[in-house]
Amino acid sequence: MIHKINWNEIRSNMGFCDSIPQAIENLISSNAEIRENAYWKLDNHIVVQGTLYEGAFYVIPFLLNYIYNDIENGKKEIYNLLYEIANGWSDYNDYVEFKYSEYENIMYFIPDKNNGVKLPLQLACRNAILSAWDVLKKELYDDSSDCRSIVLDIIFIYQEYSHILQMYLKDIIDSEQSQFAKYAMEYYNEITLKSNSANKLPTT
Repeated sequence: MIHKINWNEIRSNMGFCDSIPQAIENLISSNAEIRENAYWKLDNHIVVQGTLYEGAFYVIPFLLNYIYNDIENGKKEIYNLLYEIANGWSDYNDYVEFKYSEYENIMYFIPDKNNGVKLPLQLACRNAILSAWDVLKKELYDDSSDCRSIVLDIIFIYQEYSHILQMYLKDIIDSEQSQFAKYAMEYYNEITLKSNSANKLPTT
């Protein structure tokens, strides 16, 4: 599927995304140095210091596919990229125009500037990652995972669902006596404080 996309027409911060397919494939290499180089190849091209570029959107399904298939190598790098993309920003004039293409139960995005769906880049990226919510939740509750902290960071970006996040965090805090539970408590306290502030009635 990766070679069915015209990456040389998709913009990155340094031109186009010609080199992105190889970087995506190298993300799951058994060689840690190759994985790290692939990570920075992506991080320095499709999302740079919090700024999103068009390529970020088209990369997401390939990252999610790796997560869905529970790959052996590269999971941390993939979750870190998903965090950077979900937390990224783009100008309101930055759009992606695309059509959907399903392959092996994964929904991919194909650039289509004629008859495609048109969405603001930042919104499109957030929605694409949000589609993997069930997988993120599963990882969050998996006490054997070493990716829980970065997954919690990803989920916490979606604070419009703070009431759901509170329930997840409360479950973890009540059921574990772990370092991660302490980390979850920090997030829980932050959400609770914001929620209480929002619900506080103004005085006259």
